[in-house]
Amino acid sequence: MFRPDSVLKNKFTAAAFAGRQLAVYHSLKNEQVYNSFIHLIDLVNMDNTAPETLLEAYYELVHSLLAINVPSSFNGNAWQYFLLNFVLKDENPFSRTAELLPWDRIDPVLRQAAGADLTNLSVLAAMDPRTVRHMVKSRVRDLVSCFTDIPSLDMLPGWDKTVDKTGAADANSGTDTGPAPGTGPELINRLAGSGDWHSLLPDLAGFYRENGAGIFGTYRALRWVRNKGIGCFQGIAEPDPVTFDNLFGYRSERKIIINNTEKLLQGLPANNILLYGDRGTGKSSTVKALLHRFGPMGLRLIEVSKQDLADFPKIIKLLRQRVQKFIIFIDDLSFEENDSEYKYLKALLEGGLEARPENVLIYATSNRRHLIKERFSDREDTAADDEKRIQDTLQEKLSLADRFGITVTFTSPAQSEYLAIVEGLAKQAGIDIPREELHRQALQWELRYNGRSGRTARQFVDWLAGEKKKRIF
Repeated sequence: MFRPDSVLKNKFTAAAFAGRQLAVYHSLKNEQVYNSFIHLIDLVNMDNTAPETLLEAYYELVHSLLAINVPSSFNGNAWQYFLLNFVLKDENPFSRTAELLPWDRIDPVLRQAAGADLTNLSVLAAMDPRTVRHMVKSRVRDLVSCFTDIPSLDMLPGWDKTVDKTGAADANSGTDTGPAPGTGPELINRLAGSGDWHSLLPDLAGFYRENGAGIFGTYRALRWVRNKGIGCFQGIAEPDPVTFDNLFGYRSERKIIINNTEKLLQGLPANNILLYGDRGTGKSSTVKALLHRFGPMGLRLIEVSKQDLADFPKIIKLLRQRVQKFIIFIDDLSFEENDSEYKYLKALLEGGLEARPENVLIYATSNRRHLIKERFSDREDTAADDEKRIQDTLQEKLSLADRFGITVTFTSPAQSEYLAIVEGLAKQAGIDIPREELHRQALQWELRYNGRSGRTARQFVDWLAGEKKKRIF
């Protein structure tokens, strides 16, 4: 049973005012869904709105809300989920402060501003789809009173779609959000079921404290990208799922890297690492696997390309004073003779005026031990008057690799190691064939394709698994 339209009009008027009273969560006004909602509210409140304009605005809003992937664990509608998901992931003065300080040390003025915003947002969240749909239908009928009947209004869609509660829960919001570490399903449901969001402000501050604020609280894996010449972080919604359980061999090498990463997470002195070795030996996979082991403990992995090394000062500035620990990951790092980007990396590793933050390390992989291309002529001492210049050139090229505190070498596996990796992967994939046959085919594959490596072993087992399933099919 709906209340009289006069009461609903007051509710719409209150929503219009609430939507314009945001100080802490002010950036919500940059979101298209939010602006569509406020625009519709304004049109409903206006006396001279054209009916076709009102309907167009309504359908635009419904289109945006239906595109949101509401997780099955959420007890509310898409509009509520949009607002709450934004609140949990937004980076603002309150969330940044709450990330760094316990509740009782947050400035009371800042707490008051955040609480006022939550009150206004709860007013907006109370605009449920049935109420909005009813009011839009009533306003359209009022505006086109010359018609006695408008059948299409009875089919006006809403955004209160049914969510399959028996399906697997999806922690993503559907529009540019990634799997947040501890997305707070319990907190988000408490907020959705409460008419007083202000009272849950301490719980929200605790969420920021535990998970972080903004993009670093939303994503564990990120990359540095350039958009129209401006560098920024971009979250990776589905990072490589590789874990250490998927990696076989190189235990001693990986133990060094894991131990160093644990020191970083514990706030102890730790080293930058260069992972050097033959192709396909699992260098990159080792770094990516760190994310799945240590991500819940506050580790973030940031991929930076060689071409963006000049942005290191800006990257470091954005990472400084964050509660998370960061590994800047530079994959397949090497430089040609005329490349100058390596100087930015040298300055960050050691030697620059600005100190590297204690919560940041650099892990780089390379197939080239000294990173910068060398020629035999660099080492030739062909003339006495050239000796000083030659040695300067050589030292310049060697000094970059030396600035990594730890170098871990991944060499191509011996035949026995290669076969042990194949056995481990085959067992994990559920492939049950005689050991001798498995070895025979693995050695044939290695000779026929990419040589002996962990990557070759993985490719062989993937092929074998596909052949097995193909026969079953």
